[in-house]
Amino acid sequence: MFALADYLKTITIDLPKQVGDFTKKFLSIFKNIGDIKKDSICFTSSKKDFLPKIILKFSRRTDCAAIFRTDTGISLETKIINETKKEWKSPYDYSHITIDEFLSRLSLADIEKIDHIGFNLPWPKNEVHPKIVSLRKILKKKCLYHLFSAKKNWDFIIPGTIKEILGEVKIEYNEIRKPKFEIVSFENSSMPLVQFDVAINKPYEELALIFPEAILCPGQKNLWVYLTNSTGIDICLVLNEKRKPDWSNFFRNKKLK
Repeated sequence: MFALADYLKTITIDLPKQVGDFTKKFLSIFKNIGDIKKDSICFTSSKKDFLPKIILKFSRRTDCAAIFRTDTGISLETKIINETKKEWKSPYDYSHITIDEFLSRLSLADIEKIDHIGFNLPWPKNEVHPKIVSLRKILKKKCLYHLFSAKKNWDFIIPGTIKEILGEVKIEYNEIRKPKFEIVSFENSSMPLVQFDVAINKPYEELALIFPEAILCPGQKNLWVYLTNSTGIDICLVLNEKRKPDWSNFFRNKKLK
């Protein structure tokens, strides 16, 4: 039994519960990769003792938030909102589809793995959102907090054991570590975004035909499907064809100190 040590235990994406059966249908997308309980899901970690656990929850709240909780009971909430007081459109051409349309088109396919989940906060290009700067300072000692690169405003929390988080053992980057959690300073659009990056048992070329409304990324062999919803933000599924097991080794030497 580990003593209380102030490490990050859970991250919860908390969204307003939708009218009708959107919540139930959306959670069903992830039935193979998480434990669904009523209006929430705890995504399955690639290793049982990896932390933090990632949770998606639909509740009675009226806004959207990410909630970071430690083993000591400390709770830090970050609102997923546009704080720039400006609005701008994405340079990409895409349109939203309904949850029913999404499920219908993928009726003969399954989402098999989830690589990462995260949220994007709108902010000017080449700058880091002040909220994310604050999160870095608070969370860097409580989890395996990594920067994607010096030139990209994409932060990642990769799952790890308590001993790894506390610095008692070295991080084994060759291990599969899923789901990761991504936090992005987002210049492409003024609309906040929650994203789910998943692997599906269909090739990219077929997925591109199934979802012509999506943002297509042939270089990465993935596509961004935006779902119609009433949360006040964008909800996006990033669909990838099957790929190599993991890319956690990329984060070697990128841990935020």
